[in-house]
Amino acid sequence: MEISEVRRRLRAAIEKARRESAERRARTDAAARDYETFAALLNGLGTRKVLVHCQINLRASSFVFLYRVLALGDAPRQAYEALSSVWVPHGPWRRLIETELRDHHIDFELL
Repeated sequence: MEISEVRRRLRAAIEKARRESAERRARTDAAARDYETFAALLNGLGTRKVLVHCQINLRASSFVFLYRVLALGDAPRQAYEALSSVWVPHGPWRRLIETELRDHHIDFELL
């Protein structure tokens, strides 16, 4: 393989990685905006009980964890125990939780 072909393939791989990284950031940003909407809706309901439902449960359980910690002031460990009894966040949901905790200066490491 010639050097020019290696360079072309390397540039293409770098560009693909940049696009994929930008797409991941965009998905995380959208999920963060969705969480803000979710929290505002729950705050508006006051003390009424609410059933939070999600077809696959990834978004709902992540949002409920964040709401318990960020809005209600629950201990992250306690909220995470409830979350992880149902599902252990990974991929974009783990990144969302880690980002929101960090942005709110909450020092907690997901297991």
